[in-house]
Amino acid sequence: MTLQQAAQRLQFGGLHEVEGRLTVADMVPAGRRTGLYLLGFRTGEAYAGLSIDIAARFAQHARTHADIVLFAARSVPRRQLDAEETQVIEGLERWGFRLRNIAKASVPRLKADLDAVLPFREQERFIRTGSIRGLTLPTPALRDLRRRYLRRFGELMARPDGLDAAAGLALYLSHGIPAPPATQATFWSSTAAAGTRVHIRVNVHWQEVLTAYTQNRELHFSLHVARSPLAKLFGSGLRAIRAGLLPATISTHRYSPGGVDQIAVDVVGIDGLAELLRVRSLARAARLFNVRLMRKGPCRWGQNHCPQLADLAERLRSRQTV
Repeated sequence: MTLQQAAQRLQFGGLHEVEGRLTVADMVPAGRRTGLYLLGFRTGEAYAGLSIDIAARFAQHARTHADIVLFAARSVPRRQLDAEETQVIEGLERWGFRLRNIAKASVPRLKADLDAVLPFREQERFIRTGSIRGLTLPTPALRDLRRRYLRRFGELMARPDGLDAAAGLALYLSHGIPAPPATQATFWSSTAAAGTRVHIRVNVHWQEVLTAYTQNRELHFSLHVARSPLAKLFGSGLRAIRAGLLPATISTHRYSPGGVDQIAVDVVGIDGLAELLRVRSLARAARLFNVRLMRKGPCRWGQNHCPQLADLAERLRSRQTV
């Protein structure tokens, strides 16, 4: 499918050639500038966006991207902008277009900071198999973070289910994060919480991907993972995925940084998490989701990372067989 065909299916009508233009004010009537727009680039990439002033937004893009060659827009009521933008991005991804979008896009651009730590072929192998071969990577010292979060780590370990929460983190790191000791703080972070029902949060890029928390005196683990590997195994419908992952519960809750290919999974207890991660498609869904997020950029919560918690998880990982 060409971008021209995609634009028509997404109700944009025809694409306009705009190479070298700094404005599209003549193409978007003054009273119809709230809506969605679609850009095509010389590289073959695309970008879908929303704005309350499409002409002004195009001018901003033109100053940043010198290779815009195609443009389309359609008027949309302001209250529907977010939902319809999501539908457009879902369609473009489903038809195989590579997007320059960051928020809401599932698949990141070709070059990434992560490549300096893990070659792209190792990232791909990790997604497929859960393993990385032939690399010896250093572990950062993180001395300042160790000083800052020693007390918080002690408070977490003093909680009745603190160690179980850490064991769950260890399981998750084993299945979902590439080279955890080397990529910690820079590409993922684990926050030791205190004084709330939340014990641990793991963040990748801008997004929370794992939460260990207590509800009704039971320890829960909540994960955000890619939906597509689960849909491939169980079927695309939410009901089919839910049936395949019982007794875990699932929802369509998602955060914008992870894109549209995303689903939330919640399970009770460390044994429940272990059983869940034995489902190969679920583990692969976590790996795919996290590598995509890492390729979007560094973790924005690295200064909240607790190295002692990561150390404990690494020791527990070496003892786990799941």
